[in-house]
Amino acid sequence: MDREKTKAAFLLWVFILIVEIVWFYLKRETLYTAGETMFFVTVILVTLSVGALGLRMFGSTKEE
Repeated sequence: MDREKTKAAFLLWVFILIVEIVWFYLKRETLYTAGETMFFVTVILVTLSVGALGLRMFGSTKEE
């Protein structure tokens, strides 16, 4: 993947992560069960993991 595509993928990943964090912040006013809280945390952790792995795998910017 070239540098521009990697940058675009990174920005999209950051945008999705921010949306999830804002979503979690806005939902904090209601009471949750432990399962709901684990769901929110899991969604954010999966987004972090998949985004980081994708950028690591496809983000090679070595000029050949």
